[in-house]
Amino acid sequence: MSTRWAWTVVIACLLVAGALLAIADAALIRPLLPHPEPERFLGGRPSGGLPRVGLGPGFLLGFGFRADQLNFGYGTVVATAVVVLILCLATLVAVPARVRVAVERLEAPRGLLRAYAAGAAAALLVAALSLLFRYTLLLIGIAPLIWLAAAVGVAFGLASLGLFLGRRLGFRLGAAHPVLAALAGILLILDAALVPYLGWLFGAAAALVGLGLAAVTRFGSPRAWSLDELRWETPTTPPEEA
Repeated sequence: MSTRWAWTVVIACLLVAGALLAIADAALIRPLLPHPEPERFLGGRPSGGLPRVGLGPGFLLGFGFRADQLNFGYGTVVATAVVVLILCLATLVAVPARVRVAVERLEAPRGLLRAYAAGAAAALLVAALSLLFRYTLLLIGIAPLIWLAAAVGVAFGLASLGLFLGRRLGFRLGAAHPVLAALAGILLILDAALVPYLGWLFGAAAALVGLGLAAVTRFGSPRAWSLDELRWETPTTPPEEA
């Protein structure tokens, strides 16, 4: 089988597997959620007895949705996966040079482990800051910006991780266009995240690796973290007074 057809078959299989996993995930998880009359609330106590489910920063900022209001179905799962795929592909097209730097960092010895550790630390920091801002009214508007930056970092990291996995597939299937290889790698991540019951573990691990990769590489900056950047050459003569 030629290289072109091999990649086509792999991507088609990943798409079919993702669709089947999305159906299975929605069918198995949805019955576990309560389904009384939905009711939204902002702060305070809910009128019903169901627990509150935090969605993103809302949980840490004191508002959220009741567990019976989650519309967890096949359409929701597929829409979420498509959005993640589009964001990752857009990242590849927008900043290809930075993605390459990030992939090279992953290919370094213990690159995945370091990215995962950095992602775990970054996630804890984001959660701690969000919880702190919840009790600081003057800074409560900063929390959404922090979560937005974290989401951008995860998208950048997932795009880089997808290309990293695609390059690994290329060793077996032959060379392919980088975007095609990255597409296969991203689909592989999404399929793993859709495995019923256990998929959230794979998804969380991939998100932490992506966030950590964005943090340690400064979104693919060619220069590593260093406090030496705070220095600059001392002028031989004092600056002229205005």
